[in-house]
Amino acid sequence: MHQVTVLLIAILAIISVAIAEPLLPDGYYRICKGKHRLPRTYRYFTAYPNANVGSVRLEPRDEAKLQVWRLRNHGKGRVSLEVYDKNADKRKFLSEGRPGILPGAHLGVIEKRRKWFFTSVGENIWTRYILTHPIKYYNQTLVASEGNSRDEDINKPNWVTFRGEDQEDYTREWRFLKAVIDDDEDDKHNDDEVDKHNDDEDDE
Repeated sequence: MHQVTVLLIAILAIISVAIAEPLLPDGYYRICKGKHRLPRTYRYFTAYPNANVGSVRLEPRDEAKLQVWRLRNHGKGRVSLEVYDKNADKRKFLSEGRPGILPGAHLGVIEKRRKWFFTSVGENIWTRYILTHPIKYYNQTLVASEGNSRDEDINKPNWVTFRGEDQEDYTREWRFLKAVIDDDEDDKHNDDEVDKHNDDEDDE
């Protein structure tokens, strides 16, 4: 009887995970850090794509820059983040940069979809989100962090980089602010057939 009970509990746990609601719905967001209700302190993920892997920096809000990201859920607690650039010929996704998956290495934007583990801390208006890379570095879990420490000048150039999940003095939890985008059926960001195909692919 005890074994049957344990088995039922395990099955219910698996089912609950399978049907769990995502932390955030699919959609467009601005990803930033900053003090609550002090927008002048906000610094946003800003993409700088190029022919290689580009880079992602933390900068003040600027409508002329690439600061909007399309979040898509892929199940198993994973999401991908696509740069919203209606003028680009190809899609670009948040991923590791040229140096690779190394502590302190800058993140980049590439054509291959990267699926990140997505978790949250805090509640309500204090909720922040953590992006964890699926591949470990010598058994060390790496998350998307800021390159500069919290003590450094907020106006100093700052890149989004990899840091260990337990490394202190760096912002590792991010706000996701809903962005309103006036897209249309012809927008490449709405190519759900491509997205559906990618849902069936696992990260290397």
